[in-house]
Amino acid sequence: MLGWQRLTSALERHEECGMLESKGTVAEQVVRQLKIQGPKDDDELGRILGKGRVQINSVARRLEERGILRRAIGPDGKILNTLVPGADLPVRHTPDRAEGLLPEDDVKRAVAAYLEAKGYRVTVRWGRDHGIDIEAFGTDGRLIIEAKGEAPKGPQQVNYFLNAIGELVQAMADPHAQYGLALPDNPQFRGLARRLPTLARERLHMSVFFVGPQGTVQVD
Repeated sequence: MLGWQRLTSALERHEECGMLESKGTVAEQVVRQLKIQGPKDDDELGRILGKGRVQINSVARRLEERGILRRAIGPDGKILNTLVPGADLPVRHTPDRAEGLLPEDDVKRAVAAYLEAKGYRVTVRWGRDHGIDIEAFGTDGRLIIEAKGEAPKGPQQVNYFLNAIGELVQAMADPHAQYGLALPDNPQFRGLARRLPTLARERLHMSVFFVGPQGTVQVD
């Protein structure tokens, strides 16, 4: 299995980070195209979005499980993806934007876009949904990431960081998984991450995704 450091280095080198963030996750892109163009099979969606068929198939199956689209054999023998009337991806409210802060859901979306672009199957818990914030499966194995947004006050942001560490430790039930934090890229979070003992980082097999205001990501 390829190491976590190799994955994060590849993510840092990805030249299309801003474009991917602006387009949203692959699931969002699929839903958007089906709204615009009507039913499409996996191959057609792959060509439109510039994605591989396997990735589109995986995303479409997850959307079907969530009741957002239906998959049924069309007249040409291929499985067509059709949006369920009235169904849509959940709206991710970002009230912190009004205060100039980066909300947690925006942090999650940026990291999810990176991982999906690398061919990972990504599950995200939006808003206050309980569970692992970002869970991804791919050729490099399983990734478990805890995310936090910005807070208006410094002490509150410290609490966010400590809570993220605690929640990540509680999720460490899989000895074969790799683990990480996803945080807004600001001086305080940078400093908190830098002060983590090297031994702790190594024992936790943990890396940190720092997400900038425009969705750019740097991995430490």
